[in-house]
Amino acid sequence: MSDASTPPSDARRSSASRPALTLRELTPADLDTVVDLLRTRDGRPHEREDVAQVVQGLEPTRLRAWGAFVDGEPAGLTTFYLRRLRGWSAEPVTAGYWGHLYVLPEHRRLMVYPLLIRSMLQGGRDAGCDLIFTATRQPEVAEGHQRLGFQLIGRLPVRFRPLRPFRLLARQRRLGGAAERLAGLGDALYRPFVSRPLSGGGTPCRRIDPASPEVEPVVELMNATRQGRVSQVWSAESFRRRCAGTIDGAAYTVLAAGDGDAPRAAVVYCEVTRGENVRAGVLLEVVSRPGDEPAALALTREAERRLLAAGCDVVLHLDGRGSALDERIARAGYRVAPHEYHMLIWSPDERWKEDRRSDLSNWWFAFSDHDAF
Repeated sequence: MSDASTPPSDARRSSASRPALTLRELTPADLDTVVDLLRTRDGRPHEREDVAQVVQGLEPTRLRAWGAFVDGEPAGLTTFYLRRLRGWSAEPVTAGYWGHLYVLPEHRRLMVYPLLIRSMLQGGRDAGCDLIFTATRQPEVAEGHQRLGFQLIGRLPVRFRPLRPFRLLARQRRLGGAAERLAGLGDALYRPFVSRPLSGGGTPCRRIDPASPEVEPVVELMNATRQGRVSQVWSAESFRRRCAGTIDGAAYTVLAAGDGDAPRAAVVYCEVTRGENVRAGVLLEVVSRPGDEPAALALTREAERRLLAAGCDVVLHLDGRGSALDERIARAGYRVAPHEYHMLIWSPDERWKEDRRSDLSNWWFAFSDHDAF
């Protein structure tokens, strides 16, 4: 029996006009759908091959993905990368690093976002994940995640060093081409401050192809630096996949100081485009052996010079690990940015909230662990 306040014909018409929403896990056959959604999210014509690399080809042993469809058409996406995490328990565990959440604006009123997250969390259980974690620099997104069961464990500040401060300001404030051209005069005067060498490097820097066997000692140094923290366990294979290329088609660069078998320090960086065509260099990793922090700083300055030559406006670095090296980087001209990353955790076992895992100061998280900047 129909409700007395709604005529049967109106009820049928309302039902017929209601969008049909479906959710399902995605497979490698859905790659083109993911490419289209991420192009729309970023407002950029990403190459299919670049997106495929970033989302690991939707290979389910490396990344799990879920899609929402309205009347059969793609409406939203969420994914997590499968990782090995140490420090969560006595032995390394399987974790999901959540990334690439996007819902088309015209479908957000249909509650697609919470339904996608519910599907993802169930998928995490099915995949044997002990936790799903993520970092976001959008406070409103962090609040939304917490309403769905995630726990905020801390915030990581971002530091930046301007390379072309006047052009950076002109682009951020959308002052136009004339202002950018004038900014070049001020940036030319500022250039000597960017290029000023740091003392204490002591060892020539060399560039390493991320795909080469030479990268293996760098990965070992990264893992040694993270010792004693809740952190991702890197392998040479996972590092090569991570550094195969950005979603914009740019390359990752590895610089090392010291012998190939035992580098004293290493820096990994890339270039990205943000906002109003701001070109940013991102320091994914800055690591050194104990006592070799000056070598890492010298590599950082070399990375800055190369990024400046490539046309970048600014360099970004994720701070907050409390290391001696981070303190040195801060003193080398890196300022605190106005935004920070919110670290959020979900786990079916809530005992972690009572111990060291719930305190971000016990974690090691760098931009290499993140999926976007």
